[in-house]
Amino acid sequence: MSQLLATLADAANTAAAAAAPAAEKPTFLDEIASVIIIITSIAALLTLGGLIVIMMINAMNPGKLSTSWPTDQEQSFIPFEKRGESSHLKAWAFSGIAGVVVLVLALGIQFGVEPAKQCESGKKLDKNGKCSDAQQVDREAAKAEAPKAEAPKAEEKKEEPKAEEKKEEPMTEEKSE
Repeated sequence: MSQLLATLADAANTAAAAAAPAAEKPTFLDEIASVIIIITSIAALLTLGGLIVIMMINAMNPGKLSTSWPTDQEQSFIPFEKRGESSHLKAWAFSGIAGVVVLVLALGIQFGVEPAKQCESGKKLDKNGKCSDAQQVDREAAKAEAPKAEAPKAEEKKEEPKAEEKKEEPMTEEKSE
C-alpha cells in the first residue's frame, strides 16, 4: 500500500510540475492535496463500481417473492411478480443497449469529427481552410464567380489527306496476278 501511495505521489508531483509554470514549484501542501484528491477519487470510483455491480446482479437474478401475507394468499401474487421480473429484465437490457449506443456515438464524435476552425475577428476561412484577411477572401471569391470570357474559336480547315497518307488497300491474290 505504501508503494502505491509513493507511486501516486510521484505521479501527482509530475502532473503538478507539468501544469505549473516554470517559475512556480509545487509546495508541500500542493503535493499533499494532490495525493488526497487521488485517494478520494479512487475510493469514490470503487464505491460507485461496487454499487453498480450489486445492482446489476440483483436486477438479473431477482429474489423470491416475500410478503407478510399468508402462504395461500401469497401464491396469488406470483403471476404479477413474474410479469414484474420480465419487465425489469427488459428495462435493464434496453438501458444497456442505449448506453452502448450513446458510448459509440460519443466516441465517434470525439475522435471522428474535426471541430470547425475559428478565425480571429476580421478574418475568414479561404477555400484552402486557412485564415486570411476577409477582404482578400471576398476578392478571391468574386474572381472565382466571375464568368470567364471565352476566346473566339478559330475556324478549322479540314484538309484532305495527302496522297502518301491515303490508306492503301491490301493486295489480294487476285490483284497480284
